[in-house]
Amino acid sequence: MGAIIGFVALLLLLLGAVTIFLRAEPAKLASTMRTLGPVLLALVGVAVLVVGREGIGGMILTAALAWYGSMRMKRQPAGVAPGKRSTVRTAALEMELDHDTGGLEGLVLAGR
Repeated sequence: MGAIIGFVALLLLLLGAVTIFLRAEPAKLASTMRTLGPVLLALVGVAVLVVGREGIGGMILTAALAWYGSMRMKRQPAGVAPGKRSTVRTAALEMELDHDTGGLEGLVLAGR
């Protein structure tokens, strides 16, 4: 009888998770899943450490930290607005940098 109640509870929990997943905003869901990956990997690493496999657990934790760090590096800073351009002018050059594409355009004012 206890197994049946547990199975029904698990089914209801799964149904609730699917409902939340289907009603979620896709952009927010993608952001959450990107963050959740390294966190779950870190939890696996901690579990392996607790079991007594320090070498493997340490490598898994290192991989989780590297994954999380690389995600933070790929994010755009909060203060950067799209469509921004920077211009520099000297006696010999005038250059313009497009921050979105990384394109650099310039004009030689003096010299060859």
